[in-house]
Amino acid sequence: MRTLYTDTVENYLILGGSFSFIGNETRRGVSRWDGFQFAEMDCGIGRCGTNVCPSVAAFAKNRFGFYMLAFSDSIGCERINYVAKWNSIEWENIGFESYLDGTSFFPYYFSIVDDILFVAGRFDSIQGRQAQGLAIWDGLRWDTSFIDPYRSFDNVGFGECVRYRNDLICHNILQDTAGGILVIALWNGNHWVSVGGAFSNRANSISSVLVFKDELYVAGGFNRNLDPEAPGNSIARWNGERWDDLNGGVFLNNNFYPGLVHDMVVYNDNLYVVGEFDHAGTLPANDIAIWDGSHWCTSVDSIEGYVSSASIFHDSLFIGGGFLRIGGDSMPYLAKCKLDQVSDTCETVIGVPENIAATSFTVFPNPTDQEISILRPHVAVQDQQIDLYDFLGRHLFSFIFHRSHQKVNLDISDLSPGIYFIYGNETGAKTRVVKY
Repeated sequence: MRTLYTDTVENYLILGGSFSFIGNETRRGVSRWDGFQFAEMDCGIGRCGTNVCPSVAAFAKNRFGFYMLAFSDSIGCERINYVAKWNSIEWENIGFESYLDGTSFFPYYFSIVDDILFVAGRFDSIQGRQAQGLAIWDGLRWDTSFIDPYRSFDNVGFGECVRYRNDLICHNILQDTAGGILVIALWNGNHWVSVGGAFSNRANSISSVLVFKDELYVAGGFNRNLDPEAPGNSIARWNGERWDDLNGGVFLNNNFYPGLVHDMVVYNDNLYVVGEFDHAGTLPANDIAIWDGSHWCTSVDSIEGYVSSASIFHDSLFIGGGFLRIGGDSMPYLAKCKLDQVSDTCETVIGVPENIAATSFTVFPNPTDQEISILRPHVAVQDQQIDLYDFLGRHLFSFIFHRSHQKVNLDISDLSPGIYFIYGNETGAKTRVVKY
């Protein structure tokens, strides 16, 4: 199971992947669930070949219709390449033909931005028109805007796009003429530019972007052990001024190996995160975690495999992926859980104010095992007392940050590995430090 989508208007959960059957019924790559039974949607997608099986990759819906993206040149009962529109009875061709170096090449991602369908991937032309990995469909015609002459076609591969405040931001792998890399970029009207200086290493992979509580969330396979300049571990957020790592993010094996986030879903005041990880912040996790804006919550139920997608349908979280058993019970590829039962453990911070997003200073390197530098953007009008707390809220020591200084070094090599909080009494600023 590769992707899930909830159609709140028609009241269906739509499933997509490379499957050929659901139960004993033929369902080639796509099906819809009304809460009681799985129904077919036209003829689905093509059959498996000798070396490859077609797969549904994404769904999207706007006021013009419901769309499916499939790694297949056969959608429905007719031969449709890659992108098709559902008319309530069958899949329709909307004329998407993408190429790379003259060879037909399928796209990777769907997004809806300003009610327009964005189709993204690695292609340099559609319908004979120059493109740069990104095309938009307004319900009538295809357009290939967002071409940056300073970016080469080498290694072009766009992904999901989102409108953050007034800016269009997409994840991608863009290479400029000097060899510089952008893995997430903002369109400034003429060119793709960096978002806060982050994600300039090809080792960083991004799978999903969305907006949650007026902040941009980015998730994928990046990790500070592989790239010390990464803004987090598999997930990070941008508030328009700085990046934050969500209490350490999500990771595998105590952060020695990168985790992966495959999908994120927002519902009410929570962000549901799924992928391949065994920790979220300070908590053990099993491929599913919930972020409320300040803390992580997780479940102890073991998942034998990985979770590739998630969606909220009625009162339950549905997950799909490459798993066979959950909590010791047989649940191959698709499972659901009541929303109030998804998590059973949540992070707590005792005795320390919880608003860790507001900060007037930065700390680097972070994480570290030796010395940290505390930097503030300008000198202060008075001396500032800085306090260090451990994760349980116990005060460890204080020191004075002199008003004429913008930087102070602090040796924490004697502290035990763990999470610590640096708190500025006069300003209420607070930031988190990971000692390993």
